[in-house]
Amino acid sequence: MQNGDLRGRSSMVNNRTSLFGGGASTSGGSGGGVAGGGSGSYNQYDEERENDRAIDQIANRAAALKRITIDIQEEAEQQQS
Repeated sequence: MQNGDLRGRSSMVNNRTSLFGGGASTSGGSGGGVAGGGSGSYNQYDEERENDRAIDQIANRAAALKRITIDIQEEAEQQQS
């Protein structure tokens, strides 16, 4: 049962990578993390930095989508003229 859980998690990470372009790391293997409170090198500060990077990436992608949408609208308006 545990092997199935690992395969499911691996699939979930791969799906997230394909959706968000990779670069997202997980706290697995470090022994740290918020819930574990372990002595791993992955601490809350690192998580906050990772979250900030992810927020910046999302903002950049949203801005790109907005530009694309505006370009499509302008092209559609030009074609109707």
